[in-house]
Amino acid sequence: MDPVIFATLQRVSAEQDDARRNELMEATGAELGLHFARHTPDLNELAWDMYNTVWRDVQGGFWSTPGATDIIGQLIETKTVKQDATDFIEEDLRGLRAYFQGKGGQIRSDIIRAERQQMPRTELVSALDYHLDDIQNDFWGLLTKLQEQVAEKMRVAPTIQLISLIQQGLVGGSTYGSFSASTLTDTQFDPILDQVLLRSAGQCTIVGTLIAIRKLANIGLDFGYAIQEAIFKSGVITQYKGIPVAVLENFEQFDGSFALPNNEVWLIGKNSGRLTWYGNSAKVQVLERESFYRRFETARDVGISIYGAAKGRMGRVILN
Repeated sequence: MDPVIFATLQRVSAEQDDARRNELMEATGAELGLHFARHTPDLNELAWDMYNTVWRDVQGGFWSTPGATDIIGQLIETKTVKQDATDFIEEDLRGLRAYFQGKGGQIRSDIIRAERQQMPRTELVSALDYHLDDIQNDFWGLLTKLQEQVAEKMRVAPTIQLISLIQQGLVGGSTYGSFSASTLTDTQFDPILDQVLLRSAGQCTIVGTLIAIRKLANIGLDFGYAIQEAIFKSGVITQYKGIPVAVLENFEQFDGSFALPNNEVWLIGKNSGRLTWYGNSAKVQVLERESFYRRFETARDVGISIYGAAKGRMGRVILN
């Protein structure tokens, strides 16, 4: 990247005072916009830095938006492996026994056995189109909007995928139920919760949108005194018979539909799933489109599995 342009970007980003930073943005916007509109290689480098900064925030769960949290890391295991690595889930180790027997008797040995499952590898992707005029005339505004959009959508995408997998995997059995919200009782809800607790070493989180969680009010939710602080730190707003209850933020998609269903709650137990990031950086490119448009694209290799659902460590309750 041009050293003068790079120094300008660094000077603006390093400014701690908001008012002064806004002044610098106003003073440098025209120069930067014109440069990046004319120099696509530098725009590619800028996009790479910007997207990978966002990806590090997504992966780490730290957000510039006040109150935002990394809910996926509280629900299932998350880890990062090398780009070319293969990640395996190994659990249910069995084989070793310790027992009493008569003195001097022959000691019986065992072979360690384990279940092994390979984590899937998919891509989490994003693409946005902008006109060349937007880059040239509103450089900082465009950059800010792009960062905010990517950060928000990438933050919620793993959670949406997790819920989608739960809906596909739980359509019946002892950890599934469909009840009327107006007549819901704890005798309907508790057996499903008990099954998940039994298979999850007594550790479980009840999850849903705020509208869905409110439907549990009739069976008793114990709101604590520090509710606002709890929401800020973790998204956990209350408890149901000692079990934490977390709210997922819902949002409208482009077609006006909601990303998450507002009539379901999910019970997610310990060792029920895993999210694996492959590598520490994302693929990024800026494509030239027709009519002077530019397309910003990014992709990150990732895999998500709800391997514990079949073992009863996840539950699904539909409230009609």
